[in-house]
Amino acid sequence: MRFRLSEFCALTIGYIFLIPGATCFKPGVNPVKRYIITSRGSNVTLVCLGSSVNPLDSLPEWKLNGRKIKNSARVRAIEQWFPDARGNFSLHITNVSEKDVGIYTCAVSVATFEKTVAAEGFIKLKLYSSLRWPRGTYALPMAVTGCPKLRRIIWSEGYLRQNTEDTSPLNNWSRPMHLKGLKKNNEITQHFCVKNKRAGHRDWPKGKYCIYKKGKCPIGFSEGWIKWDDEDTKNSNLASGERPDGTYREDTLLYFCCRSDGSADTPIELPMRLPFFLLKHASKCQAVMGMRVIEEWLFWDCEDKENKNRWSGELPESLLAKDIKLFFCYYFQM
Repeated sequence: MRFRLSEFCALTIGYIFLIPGATCFKPGVNPVKRYIITSRGSNVTLVCLGSSVNPLDSLPEWKLNGRKIKNSARVRAIEQWFPDARGNFSLHITNVSEKDVGIYTCAVSVATFEKTVAAEGFIKLKLYSSLRWPRGTYALPMAVTGCPKLRRIIWSEGYLRQNTEDTSPLNNWSRPMHLKGLKKNNEITQHFCVKNKRAGHRDWPKGKYCIYKKGKCPIGFSEGWIKWDDEDTKNSNLASGERPDGTYREDTLLYFCCRSDGSADTPIELPMRLPFFLLKHASKCQAVMGMRVIEEWLFWDCEDKENKNRWSGELPESLLAKDIKLFFCYYFQM
């Protein structure tokens, strides 16, 4: 059996060396976190993991917004090398400020006998203060931790209690449940965080998700509504405080604002100091930079007799029939 030289790589003392003409050698760079949000004055470390690299002929380097970074008293690159042609490349930044914000490139180039082969990974660094809730008036489901308060944004609060079918009641909800509000077999209470002032940092980013309507839907969203036929006999519905646009009587009607102009897999930027909810509008929850997400749901057992549930327009992910099931997305910091 014969081997062509162009298909042969040699492994020596834990390192891979390329024989002239070889094609099986290619370095890799994988950021541990692709999105990092921190506070002004903090210390942060960016980390990338390298594969098919070694200290003899691999050259790591860091760039900020395309410009090469040099070590200083405040910014320092550190390299660690491991067996099996692996490496750990980190960049430690102390006293983070606005000038450190941007897109970092962790790159590694490997010299071969014929040419240099390179690989890159990208990490986005932002400050908490640069992230504010988008402009427009709207409402969000309230988490058990309360509204996601930030400087310059004041949320108004309210709640809705729906008395659902009393005969053999079958209300249900996901576990664990992070939506604030008492839930019983024949009663579901929701709390809301309402933004009544249009001012904000910018428009909502493109994606696939929904919020509650309060006033005019923000730019990029389309309107929809759902009507719940709540319990007809001795109905005990109750609504108080600020709530989304809707009708709150013996039956309940809520308006939504939904958008589907981007991919749910492409992370959007939203404030992340405290947990918050969006409403699901695709087969999966919208990705948010720096946040983990859990899908949750509520199921309303609506009036059994002469049921009058109705709906129209662009709506959250749901099961709509004689009973109603809505899907929510709970975001919390990684």
